[in-house]
Amino acid sequence: GVARLEFRSNGCMQEEGFRFAYVADALSGTCGDGVRQPHEECDVGSGGGAGSGCTRCVVETGFACTSVQNSPDTCEATCGDGVQASTEACDDGNQVDGDGCSATCTCEETPCRISIGPS
Repeated sequence: GVARLEFRSNGCMQEEGFRFAYVADALSGTCGDGVRQPHEECDVGSGGGAGSGCTRCVVETGFACTSVQNSPDTCEATCGDGVQASTEACDDGNQVDGDGCSATCTCEETPCRISIGPS
């Protein structure tokens, strides 16, 4: 079980029927092992690195990562945030069609012409 601890000026008291767990146990996870630890923003496993959305267990600009307990995170580019990332052909900072970059961050014209700012 998980130890319930009472912090007192003279130390910790262990509740009967529980054992102490060391802080090192909670931090023993390694970046890149595919399991997000409390000190990591993301962990995609061995497939991490520039362009994956998660580099050195930090979420890259232009990405959002989701976590499922004890499984590698999934990171995807955030279309409409103004940062062209991953497979986005363009990202003009919105999700509006008709301005050169579609709501799904694909070019509406060839070559890709993007209107940014007020028209």
